[in-house]
Amino acid sequence: MLAPTPLSRTRALALAVVLPLLVCGLQGWVRPHVPGAMWLLFYPAVYVSCWLGGLVPGVISTVLSIALGWAFFIPHTTTPQGGVLATAVFAAMCALFCLTHERWRRNELRLRVLFAKSADAIIVADLNGRCEGINQAACTLLNAPRDRLKGGSIFDWVLPEHVERLRLALDAIRRGGIERLELTLLTPRGEQRPVELSTNALPDDVWLINLRDIRPRKEAEEALLQMRAELYEAQRLGKIGNWRWNPRTQEAIWSPELYRIYRLDPNQPPPSIAELEKMYTRESQQARDAAIQEALKTGRPYEAERELVLANGERRWIVVTVEGVRSPDGSIGELRGTAQDITERKRIELALVESRKALRDMAAHREQEREDERKAIAREIHDELGQLLAAMRMDVAQLRMKCPEGGATPALQDLSKLVERTIEVMRSLATSLRPSALDLGLLAALEWLTEDFSLRWEIPCTLQVEGEERALDDARATAIFRVVQESLTNVAKHARAHQVSVSVGFEPAVVRVAIRDDGQGFDSSCPPPPGHFGLMGMEERIHALQGQIQIDSQPGRGSHITIEVPTPDSVRT
Repeated sequence: MLAPTPLSRTRALALAVVLPLLVCGLQGWVRPHVPGAMWLLFYPAVYVSCWLGGLVPGVISTVLSIALGWAFFIPHTTTPQGGVLATAVFAAMCALFCLTHERWRRNELRLRVLFAKSADAIIVADLNGRCEGINQAACTLLNAPRDRLKGGSIFDWVLPEHVERLRLALDAIRRGGIERLELTLLTPRGEQRPVELSTNALPDDVWLINLRDIRPRKEAEEALLQMRAELYEAQRLGKIGNWRWNPRTQEAIWSPELYRIYRLDPNQPPPSIAELEKMYTRESQQARDAAIQEALKTGRPYEAERELVLANGERRWIVVTVEGVRSPDGSIGELRGTAQDITERKRIELALVESRKALRDMAAHREQEREDERKAIAREIHDELGQLLAAMRMDVAQLRMKCPEGGATPALQDLSKLVERTIEVMRSLATSLRPSALDLGLLAALEWLTEDFSLRWEIPCTLQVEGEERALDDARATAIFRVVQESLTNVAKHARAHQVSVSVGFEPAVVRVAIRDDGQGFDSSCPPPPGHFGLMGMEERIHALQGQIQIDSQPGRGSHITIEVPTPDSVRT
């Protein structure tokens, strides 16, 4: 039962004075017919004053009633002493009623404020669902004025398909408890609004229905679902899945794309560690175990390539990234990471490596053919043309011997000089094709090359040898010689050097050669200009022999080229 709206202060005080006076006037008519009813007549005056005015009017009415009783009635009774006890009882009963009513009124006022100011929509309905009370939040939620909603049926404010759910919720309340459910309201204007509804039963056969607008939450959930769908779509396009694993509980979480990469059913739980071990090659499994232990120990992230062997025998490559997730106590509680399917890229890389190897093998084969042709041409020039020129020189010498002393004709002298010049050109041509010193070994060829460089370009060039010379096959000796020859040619043409040094070191498994100059240098980190293939040719020659070449140079600091070529014995081993 709701308390009435309190009267104004003036009216309440006037009522507290008037009611006891009216009762006092009635005493003369009532007392002869109902003896001992004096205080009983004053009780209604106090209760009405307190009920309509509050605590202060109730107290004023009580005091005034006691004063009127003692002024007009108690002294005229046969036992005035008994009036003291009756007065005390009257005062105690009135005080108890006034204090109780004030506390009840204040609590009810708080409930009224809570009901009116609550951010949640609150509806008070009878057992048939008819609205008896509704706060402003509910009016705002339903987008209708209070006078239009009050008296209406709550079943008219939900979607038809949700009416049965609401009836079941109310039936559940009759059996006890509080029921919560989500449904969609249908406002009088036809708008749909999702709400969370909670109901419980109140005394006097009424329902207290609390409605909470969950549109922001629904919008957030829809945005989250959209973001998750976009994330999964991005993972599908990028062929990358993510995972999370707790080593203590062995619980794992996989994204849908990770299931696709491993060719597993996404409706099944993630595979166990033992099942995953069967999907990796031996090398990948060993590396994976070591990396996981390191991540659990240090928490440092790592990235590596792993090869999978699936149940159907298909081989796939993935790039795995792993990092540790620290617990509040600082320990590594979980591991998380990603796995990206790079099978297609790996196949292209392997095909590219095979193609590059084939090109290198073909280039090495062509270069070997060119060296064989140079060697054959050089020998043919040296043997055939050299013999003809030697015979021509002997013929010219015999002609000069037949002439009187000092009587050789100018034409014969010119012919003799022409023969000598032709022999020199023939030797130079044969040497440029293939130095004959190569037939004597690598060191002999390098000695001839450095001396010829110093004489031709007037740049000091020294040769240093470390270790005992080892016999090399013709392919290795020729490749090393050609690389040194190309390096010295570059120094002569571009370096503007004042000094060059060539060092050769013979070790049990490798031959190491270094060429240094103090020229102007260049930026070795930049690719060579278009059309310049000298450095590339040097690299290809050495790589064809399973060797290594390093070119270090900076502008103004000269150049340093280091070559390492394995010996034939080490390659066979």
